Parts: sequence; C-alpha cells; structure tokens
Amino acid sequence: MSQARQELSTEIGRFPKKTLFESGDKVKAEVSVCITLHQYENYIVDTLESVYDQDFQDLGLVIIDDCSKDQGPARAQRWLERFADQFAYAKLASHVQNQGLAASRNAAFDLSPSEFIFTLD
Repeated sequence: MSQARQELSTEIGRFPKKTLFESGDKVKAEVSVCITLHQYENYIVDTLESVYDQDFQDLGLVIIDDCSKDQGPARAQRWLERFADQFAYAKLASHVQNQGLAASRNAAFDLSPSEFIFTLD
C-alpha cells in the first residue's frame, strides 16, 4: 500500500484521525504500548521516557492525541523524532475532532500492529 493510500485509510477509519509521525516495521512489534494524549503537555515526555526505559526488544509505541489544545502532540512528535528508532514501530496520530478517552483507546487499539497491548493514560 502506498504512503498516500495509508494516510487516506487512516483518515476514513472508524475514528477519523490524521497521522503525525510513523516509523519502523509493524510486523516486528510483538507488544505495543498505547498512550492516549489530551492536555498532558507537562507529562508526555516523562511518560515516553518510562516506556523508553523498558527492556523488551520488539516493543511498539502508539500515541493517539484527542485534539489537545496544548503543546503535548508537538512535544511527543519531537521526542519520537529523536527516539523512535529504539522501538520496533512507533506512530503518533491525532483525532480530527475530540472523541473522549474510550474512543481514543479504541483508536490506539485500531492503530496498534500488536496482538498484545498495554495502555497508558
């Protein structure tokens, strides 16, 4: 699937969202950590650092922003640009409109390539 088609399919999914960052190989992510993000600018980097400190080799990371009005998504993207290569797969996506925590978790599950998922919110 081409990159343009990948983004389009993300846009028209069950929970409309846009991809802000993506790297790695989905197939290699045996376990994913899914993080919901909404107005957590002051906590997101510490949260990401705690995931980074894990020693599991084939870890995926999915972050879904629920239309934060703070700088949380930008901080997460900058962090991913520096450290995403430490994960088998990493993705940051944002809802097109606020959906709430349950929908954010479900969107993160939809985006996760792994059978096994751990949530942080």
